[in-house]
Amino acid sequence: LQHPVRLIHHSSTKTTAMLPVRKSSSALRCMHAKRPVSSLGTKKMASRAGLLRKAAIFKNNLIALIGILLVWTCLGFFPNATAPEKAKAAPNVAQAVAENAARPVAEEASEQKTETTATRRQNHSFSTQRMSRIGGNSFYMGCAPNPKGCSNDERPMTRVTLSNYYIGRYEVTFSEFDAYYRATGRRAFGDQGWGRGNHPVNCVSWLDAVKYCNWLSEQDGFTKVYDIQHHRAEVIADWTADGYRLPTEAEWEYAAREGGRNVLFGNGSDWADPYEINFNPIVRNPNATFYRIQTVPVGSLTSPNSLGLHDMSGNLYEWCWDWYGPYPGGKQNDYRGPRYGAFKVVRGGAFVSEEAFIRTINRACVADSYQGGLVGFRLARTAK
Repeated sequence: LQHPVRLIHHSSTKTTAMLPVRKSSSALRCMHAKRPVSSLGTKKMASRAGLLRKAAIFKNNLIALIGILLVWTCLGFFPNATAPEKAKAAPNVAQAVAENAARPVAEEASEQKTETTATRRQNHSFSTQRMSRIGGNSFYMGCAPNPKGCSNDERPMTRVTLSNYYIGRYEVTFSEFDAYYRATGRRAFGDQGWGRGNHPVNCVSWLDAVKYCNWLSEQDGFTKVYDIQHHRAEVIADWTADGYRLPTEAEWEYAAREGGRNVLFGNGSDWADPYEINFNPIVRNPNATFYRIQTVPVGSLTSPNSLGLHDMSGNLYEWCWDWYGPYPGGKQNDYRGPRYGAFKVVRGGAFVSEEAFIRTINRACVADSYQGGLVGFRLARTAK
């Protein structure tokens, strides 16, 4: 594998996404192997090429192993990883149960009502405090005509006209997603020991993200975007609804490029600085000494782009609505990807990604059932 993740419709207002048969994390595909090894004439150069091939194989196997370990951890194959945290939390849970039992029924009902109201008010401010309004416009999606450095799936350039929308300034965090776990009684996945709180949530499938969007819409009094029809194995999106949703691939790229500007990275820069972007600099620069090898809390690198969006390059890949497929070319209005597919689009690269894979135009895809430690998401909403 060149990378552990090549990580992997429409009426005017609604789109249907067919859910394929669930695949295990072994369905991860890599489509980044694009650099041919040149034929070298001399024995010395041939020997050097052999060493480089061996080094590349070792690097790819190591990265793949990291990806597998992350998936195993998320799925609970290492149950003791979060044991200290659970043990530490146990006394607090017992204390809370005792306190609740001692409260009068009327007082408890009043407190629950107050807490629910306060929580909804706090959540309702999400759209104004943690989202940026993006003015719709036209831009050219994909790689410029100059083919140098472009991948085949980044072409042809497609002129996309977008309507107004909101997009999250940060990736959804563990603290935000854990509230959903508690409210719905679901079992929370592990955090690989990197910490929860303001770290971006991972180990969530595409459908998990869609369900969270619907839940948060209900909490904030918005209309749900997604109609999840399990019996037909599909998700239908109502694009006129004002609730939370995943950004389309076009919306994501337009926002990452600061409104369609030709910038290489999601912080508005054409140079990937490891102190400003959480990625793997060692692949291109073996002498690099600064590599985190894990996620960082959202916004902690204090290097947003001009739209106020953090971590659009690096940290974690981010789910998009679209099925993965070739760009259509020509002119498109509110492009939302192909009608059907086998893999969902993810964007932005992760902390294990080299520089080429954290570019704002780089595309990746993964099975929608993927629940590994390399993919998270951020929210979007349709703006009226």
